[in-house]
Amino acid sequence: WHVYIINGLSNKNLFTHCNSKDDDLGLQNISPGSNTTWGFRTDFTHSTLFWCQLSIDNNNNASSSSSIKVFWNDDRLFNKCNWKNCIWTAKDDGIYLRDLRVNTEELKYWWGD
Repeated sequence: WHVYIINGLSNKNLFTHCNSKDDDLGLQNISPGSNTTWGFRTDFTHSTLFWCQLSIDNNNNASSSSSIKVFWNDDRLFNKCNWKNCIWTAKDDGIYLRDLRVNTEELKYWWGD
């Protein structure tokens, strides 16, 4: 499996901090148009869960942020990820998951969720 977090914001950096129960992927500062990605194998019990705290850099003003699940054991998620790549894009209005089966993006989280 691979998870991608893409900065699709308008001229703002995206800060991410992603974790699982066993792994802390650290703080990432992603410039517009760039992404961070990681690969992993699910555990034997299929309980692998990754979540991320995403924050928009608003030049030291109050930032918009959301804490989201980016990978969990769910056949609907697996189908959208084409059983391989979960692609999340942070945009100005919220955070989208790409449905690779039909090549569309679905708004999954609003900022502040």
